[in-house]
Amino acid sequence: MDLLQLRNQLETLAVEDLGLYTLPNGVQTPAFSVRSPGERLPIGTTVTGLELILIRNPDLTPIPQYADQAALRKWTLFLVNWDQAANMEDVAAKIIATYPGTTSRPVLVPKGAGPTHQLRLELQVNPTRLVCCNEEEQP
Repeated sequence: MDLLQLRNQLETLAVEDLGLYTLPNGVQTPAFSVRSPGERLPIGTTVTGLELILIRNPDLTPIPQYADQAALRKWTLFLVNWDQAANMEDVAAKIIATYPGTTSRPVLVPKGAGPTHQLRLELQVNPTRLVCCNEEEQP
């Protein structure tokens, strides 16, 4: 599964529960973004309700196999509840039910450093074959 497929599946799954981004030009859109670690929203964007953040690049865990190399992709998501308007645990439960093996843990945020009600989810998806040393990928 690639980033676009995962993004589309997650948006379909959670769109009814998501809050809103209000962009600097006044346009509103569901509060779901794909970002790199440390990347922030554009200046002037505000968030209300529940925000879902998908980290752009997965972690790869190699699976050693005879004459082949594969890896599990582990995608990191954050659920951020900006104003307690949505039940974050219900959304996390939907994601966990849809992607078996998903783990969840609270994110500890000091008071005054941002919304204190956050969850980090890690989705593990099917192995993908790793191509090494300019080898052509086999069908």
